[in-house]
Amino acid sequence: MKPLRQNVALAVDGGGIKGVLVAEALKKLEQATGKPIHELFSLTAGTSTGSLIAAGIAHGLDASAISDIYIEMGPKIFRKSWRTLPLIEYLVNYRYSTDPLAEILAHHLGDMTVGQLRQQKPDFNMVITTTDVYACATRFIKLYKERYADWRLRDAVLASCIVPTTFPAFLHDYKKQPDDPPQEAWIPEKRYWVDGGVGSYSNPCYMAAYEIAFCLRERGWRLDNTTLISIGTGNNPMEQTWKTRLRNIFGTQRNPTQLWGPEWIFPAIDTFLHDADQAQTRLVRHFFCDAVVERTGDPKAGLDFRRFDIDLDQPIELDAVSKIPILIEYGKKLGEMIINDHEEDVGSFGCGGSVDFAG
Repeated sequence: MKPLRQNVALAVDGGGIKGVLVAEALKKLEQATGKPIHELFSLTAGTSTGSLIAAGIAHGLDASAISDIYIEMGPKIFRKSWRTLPLIEYLVNYRYSTDPLAEILAHHLGDMTVGQLRQQKPDFNMVITTTDVYACATRFIKLYKERYADWRLRDAVLASCIVPTTFPAFLHDYKKQPDDPPQEAWIPEKRYWVDGGVGSYSNPCYMAAYEIAFCLRERGWRLDNTTLISIGTGNNPMEQTWKTRLRNIFGTQRNPTQLWGPEWIFPAIDTFLHDADQAQTRLVRHFFCDAVVERTGDPKAGLDFRRFDIDLDQPIELDAVSKIPILIEYGKKLGEMIINDHEEDVGSFGCGGSVDFAG
């Protein structure tokens, strides 16, 4: 594994129960570095299931403890009921109650607020994404933002984890500030929150890189002294996914022109998440790594950015708790990829020919 720089940051994608895959990979990283992850990282960023990992590390948990949370909470949170029956699951407003998730988060994270965490760990940084429903905007919960100081850490995670139709929207305060956009004046302080991955940040690596480059400069963070490790939660095989999407109730395979209106929802979501995830990685590599090196002429001037993810042999949905043993094995393989610097290849921006995109 390449040496890590002075500051080490972690960004973790969304993915529901597939977060266990990341936790297992981080166990391998702990073994390789000889440090628990809460000592290895001083900035964590996460979306949805990644927010649980980001907050857990900030709270002082090691990778084994986080993995145990997933193994413990999975069957309790994603317990099957009449709401998850075929066809009925598409007619209800949500499939699972948030009560088991809230109870488990309370057990492991307690009542610590974001402000209290900042006081206890003034040198630690954390960013969690969530979506403000009425404002149609991604919000970034950070330790140094006063408007979130009274939020309990577990509520920040809950706000980030609410996948629409999987869980009911989460109601929580949002302290208004004088510089808030005037078009949001009509929205009450009690707002509804859903998964941070509803926007462009299911993969939060660009958000983490921006935090390093611009928001933490006064704390000594720079691109040239920071390693950012970005970890995905597994790539579902697109061929199998599309075969499933195009199969009708009689088992006949169709083409996209034969899809009915509502059937386009799932391919559209698949495409948005896949494309946005890769775009975030490409943006970081271009603007915070390659462009900086090109501008300065110094090969070490850019961010030391490392992106890791693993291709799954079969699609695994975010509530597939029966796949936890398989995800654990994938996590071990992903951990080996991390310590062997086997990064994910998502390509790069291009100008239609052999010339790379130049900014």
